[in-house]
Amino acid sequence: MKWPSISLGEVASLERRSLAPEQIESGTNYLGLEHIESGGRIIKYQSVESGELKSNKFIFDPETLLYGKLRPYLAKVCIPDREGCCSTDIIPIRPGKRLDIGYLRHLLLWKPYVDKAASLCSGANLPRISPSTLLEIEIPLPPLEEQRRIAAILDKASTVKRQSAKALALTETLCIARLEQLLATNKGLLVTQRLEELCVTGAPITYGILQPGPDLNGGVPYVRPSEIKNSQIDLGRLKRTSLEIARKYSKSQLNSGDILLTIVGTIGEAAIVPPELEGGNITQSSARIRIDPDLANPLYVYHFLKSQHVSRQIERDRLGVAVERLNLHHVRDIEILCLPRDIQEKFAAEADSLKQLASRHSRLVKHANSLLGSYSNSLLGSRQGL
Repeated sequence: MKWPSISLGEVASLERRSLAPEQIESGTNYLGLEHIESGGRIIKYQSVESGELKSNKFIFDPETLLYGKLRPYLAKVCIPDREGCCSTDIIPIRPGKRLDIGYLRHLLLWKPYVDKAASLCSGANLPRISPSTLLEIEIPLPPLEEQRRIAAILDKASTVKRQSAKALALTETLCIARLEQLLATNKGLLVTQRLEELCVTGAPITYGILQPGPDLNGGVPYVRPSEIKNSQIDLGRLKRTSLEIARKYSKSQLNSGDILLTIVGTIGEAAIVPPELEGGNITQSSARIRIDPDLANPLYVYHFLKSQHVSRQIERDRLGVAVERLNLHHVRDIEILCLPRDIQEKFAAEADSLKQLASRHSRLVKHANSLLGSYSNSLLGSRQGL
């Protein structure tokens, strides 16, 4: 059975109650785009003082959905659990009686609708969708009980995904703690080497594609810093470039086991390239690092790049104010404290054992992603042709 199509504005309205700066009281909960993660998790509510905010803000409450209209491809869509005010770059939407707020949230986070909103933006440097344009988007409208059932299923899948991701993050934390312990107890055995000295000959540290062009189905996948988070690469959000463009940047082609380090915007996030990305690429905002296993254990180097020793070096070398960056020569010059090879191998084995313990959680993450994708397509899908 296919559900009827209806414009969002027919079942929801904009909540444009505005607060002037002088009306904002001390202790008011404030949300800006910086407080909402891509995917809709609220990082924190900022408690503001009277006079702290200098421009008008929108009022929200738990019955409103908040939609980030600036760069909507970031999918900053959330439901607050308290009252407050938000930046005017966030649109508060109040669903009507025929629309479940949880269903609407999942719908607007569904990739076809994220892409649709992105295609309707105006502005080159700061693309944004107008509220009136957002309300014109057609959505599938099943019966209200069906909407609630769909939202409940997708909520459960999202919860599994979050819990599993936390388990993986804990594994990384334990690995770093163990490495720091080994470094502290073997100071006399450490040898300092530049990161570039540990790389495969003929595969120097490099960044990738400058202008990847439009996203092409069936194209070559490439990784941006926004897809590297908590030591994982979000394969579901990757864009794809043409084979012609990818060939021009063959020097930054990825192999399974390569290390990626973000160098623009979010600096210092690291991840290991999985087998699924063999032959893929990166943008100019990340560095690809290919460690020679005859010179150092790649897993040891990867975890060292996440240590306090490297964090201090990055903090010292970072450049820029509006957009921070790390020059490639700074990455090449990162000092790696190398333990004797037998200790490196022992650490790598321990780290691998921890990852094996977390593998069931990793499978849950993949299953949750698959569940979210398949349920989103089958439960949310309709005659939209998006």
